[in-house]
Amino acid sequence: MMMKKKLIRCLFLAILSLSRIYAQEMVIAPAEIISDYELSEKAQSQILMKLQKSISQQGISTTENAVFAIVPKISILSEHTSSGIPPIAEVEYDISFSLQNIFDGKSFASFPITIQSRGSNKANAIVMGLKKINLNTPEFSSFLKRAKQKTIAHYEAELPKIIQKAEVAMKQKRYEDALFVLSQVPESIPSYSKVLTLMEKNYQGYEETYARQILQKAKALWAANKGEHTAREVAELLAEIPANTSANKEANSLLQQISKYVSDREQFERKLIERQQQHQHLEKRARIEAAKAIGVAYGKNSGTKVILWR
Repeated sequence: MMMKKKLIRCLFLAILSLSRIYAQEMVIAPAEIISDYELSEKAQSQILMKLQKSISQQGISTTENAVFAIVPKISILSEHTSSGIPPIAEVEYDISFSLQNIFDGKSFASFPITIQSRGSNKANAIVMGLKKINLNTPEFSSFLKRAKQKTIAHYEAELPKIIQKAEVAMKQKRYEDALFVLSQVPESIPSYSKVLTLMEKNYQGYEETYARQILQKAKALWAANKGEHTAREVAELLAEIPANTSANKEANSLLQQISKYVSDREQFERKLIERQQQHQHLEKRARIEAAKAIGVAYGKNSGTKVILWR
């Protein structure tokens, strides 16, 4: 569990600062098609590329860490297979595109398209119909705008309840729970400053807890075996402790102790300082992004109702 949290934290601290490019904009990802018939990856990718193009034209980011997704769902209206040789399957179906929260499955708006198609079998007829779909239209663009507006209005109206839920989790020191709740709020809502304030407090609490866990693990490792190899392992752990946490002073004291066991002490200390400086720089640059990412990762580990395209 400790290594899992460490990997999640380091990964998101390193990459999520890129999301600052899309500040004040919703992040929406394309989801896999929901269908009673198994569709090939090629068929899925047809819709994926069309969705990505349409979404990007609206200036919307599409990342795998999105909380919201456009979910395509196929519903068969009628189907018929001829008895000739070769048999021909005729299918009429709706494919609806809905903007949903991937965690609770709540849908904010949908856009249905009716397709009539023929193929060698029912699944093939569905795939042939997917080729006809055009999402580069004024109607679909209007749907995306309307869906965003409805989503923003919903979270603005629900914000008092969301804040209250996050505050309860924070008081119980369930910081990941609180960050998960807050990470679902779009940055585009008018009152997002309230979310930021609480997110920063929760992230600080999360880091305090994380730092203490790292420190205890490092102390236990050092107590079990004192030597150069262990000293380097302990140093790697301690370098992950944020400088703004209460554990930092004790971590530095332990570093002074273990440095005596390293043969190339000067080089060891120089590399350690470089790692700490890099770590501190990432904190300043990506603090909020990291907090949001931890919340999203926590939610995904708990399960989602929507399968994003991978």
